[in-house]
Parts: sequence; structure tokens; C-alpha cells
Amino acid sequence: MPKEKKEEVTPYNIWRDPSAPNQEFEHKDFMRRLKEVHGIDPATTTGTKRMISHIDGDTWFSWNHEWEIAGKKFTQHTRDLRTGMDREIWDDHD
Repeated sequence: MPKEKKEEVTPYNIWRDPSAPNQEFEHKDFMRRLKEVHGIDPATTTGTKRMISHIDGDTWFSWNHEWEIAGKKFTQHTRDLRTGMDREIWDDHD
């Protein structure tokens, strides 16, 4: 019996800002937002991050972090594709 075709997934790196609850921001747009809306210069400001969740898929993995930057909290949601040896290890070998 042939293997079932795996669903194609798309990597992403999006940010959410509680001051814009219905919006998602690509990374570069969020870095600009930090400066323009919150007065935070991402080039000179450090923050702390806390992992909220990590999920492993067979061809991908994702994680969510809560960032605290200059006393404000934001969330980052990412998904990356498995590659190379990492992908081979997770591949179904039936």
C-alpha cells in the first residue's frame, strides 16, 4: 500500500500585540511596530522570553513564546520545517 501523502505546511514567524488584538504581524513589521507604536528600539533593547508551548509534527515543529520587552508583553508564534537528518529521523518508515 502506498504511503499517505503528508500535508504540506508553511513556515511562519508571526507576532501578536495585545494593543492590536485582531492583528498578526510578520517579524519585520513587528520590529517596526515596536519602535513606531511602543517607542521600543529593537536594536538596543533586550527582553526576556518564556516558552508557552512546543509542538512536534512529523515534517515540522512549532513553538510559542511570550516576550516581555520594556515592561510590555507580546507573543511570538513560529513554525519551521524539519530538514536533513532531523526530517529523516521523524519520517515514517513503514
